[in-house]
Amino acid sequence: SALREAVPRDGAMPSDVLKAVIAVRQSKLPDPRLEANVGSFFKNPIVDGKIAEHLRGKYPDMPQYPVDANTVKLGAAWMIDQLGWRGAEEFGVSVSEKHALVIINKSARYASEVIEFTDKICSSVCKKYGVSLDREPELVGSDQRA
Repeated sequence: SALREAVPRDGAMPSDVLKAVIAVRQSKLPDPRLEANVGSFFKNPIVDGKIAEHLRGKYPDMPQYPVDANTVKLGAAWMIDQLGWRGAEEFGVSVSEKHALVIINKSARYASEVIEFTDKICSSVCKKYGVSLDREPELVGSDQRA
């Protein structure tokens, strides 16, 4: 992994690991001071092992991570990428070119524009893979202004 490559092999100190984590995140995620985003926007879905097995048969490259004996975590970024969303933009909202889980507000004035765009992503993932994506950020209030 990128983190293993970034951490010195012999005698790594906690400060070395921290520096490596920061470097990896900065290489993969846009700086929120430069592009308005909240980091990872979608959670990696956790599904029943039988569903994961079925998906692995249809999509052998889909990242899957065992959670326990009965459940598996799927790679949401992979699914979003496979559907061509990376770099897509609507309503002044886009999927980051750097990472498919990052949603960037380029010019949207209302949260409803972000929600509508991300709902389209979720719908396409559900239609293709039969998997529901959940948002990481919590929606607060009913004002809908971004």
